[in-house]
Amino acid sequence: MCEQRDPHRLYSRARAGELTGLTGVDAPYEQPGDPDIRLHGSDDAPDVSAQRVVALLDALEQDA
Repeated sequence: MCEQRDPHRLYSRARAGELTGLTGVDAPYEQPGDPDIRLHGSDDAPDVSAQRVVALLDALEQDA
């Protein structure tokens, strides 16, 4: 998904050997076991995802 919307062409540069350590190309992606939030960028509108992030940050700030 990230590679499809790569405005800075990082993935193509990594695949050409110009960059190293890019997740999904030559560095593994390790899915978190218990994330605080899961966003579904292909399913949710950006404003919905943003509202969920802000709500989480507000809740974390309340607990601090």
